[in-house]
Amino acid sequence: MNKASRFFSILLMSLLLPSCFRNNEMYYLNGIANGTGFDNIAKANVLYFYSNITGMDSSGPLYYVLDYSEVDELVRFNNTVDKRRTLTDGRNENLETVVNSYISKWLSDIYSKLDEKYKIDWNKPYKYYSTYEEYVGCVLIYYENDGLLYALYDQS
Repeated sequence: MNKASRFFSILLMSLLLPSCFRNNEMYYLNGIANGTGFDNIAKANVLYFYSNITGMDSSGPLYYVLDYSEVDELVRFNNTVDKRRTLTDGRNENLETVVNSYISKWLSDIYSKLDEKYKIDWNKPYKYYSTYEEYVGCVLIYYENDGLLYALYDQS
């Protein structure tokens, strides 16, 4: 192998290898933050993270439980993309049905084994954001009293 080929091979490996070992937890959370416009969710402490990203298309479910209490209240849910995107206060039975169906379909095995503190509690007051009404694209569920933010994302 000549010097140019060896140099090119080393350069190529140094560029490609780090992507194999990136921190998927933060990588996906940053993607959710950027995609929704709620940039500050990427500053929250991750308490629990589950992903089952598979296949050639890298699709699958993501489930986060975040401690959002340390994020400054003044910027907590500022949306940098669209000021009309906000969290809605109060129960939404349609959202609850959609989220429960999503959990049953994609997360049931892992969700049934989760500690109760990492499960969504529909009996507690919450605020929410959802990209779609019919299915989980991205859903944020925020329990203000606990400072917990749950993020479900369907990586498609």
